[in-house]
Amino acid sequence: MMKIEVFDRIVTGYDDRHAQFEAERMQLILEGLGSLEQFETGYYVFGEDNFSQDVLSQIAEHGMDILPLTYIDGALHQQRDYLSNEEVMALTGIEFEIVDEHEHDHSHDHAHHHHDDLGGCSCGHHH
Repeated sequence: MMKIEVFDRIVTGYDDRHAQFEAERMQLILEGLGSLEQFETGYYVFGEDNFSQDVLSQIAEHGMDILPLTYIDGALHQQRDYLSNEEVMALTGIEFEIVDEHEHDHSHDHAHHHHDDLGGCSCGHHH
């Protein structure tokens, strides 16, 4: 069994959209893998969940900027960033796809096309 744990800070509305999306993406991946028998996963938030002594000492030494920390089978694997989808697939051998809804939202494109049917000035006289 492989154990994947991510220790993070609270991602709030004050963070940019990318930070929020990345945190959500990682939580989705961990949830999905955690539902499989061969994986044990955990997503822990500073101030809400218990952090291991190793994680706390990393934060004490490097500050909160070191988060998120990813541990695999109890060993520190990555710091300051989440694993990419590709890295998770390579580590686990499980293929998956997460669609970023924000990138595929084209409904706002039409608002920028302004058609001027008057074909020139709008003084009312025919030139």
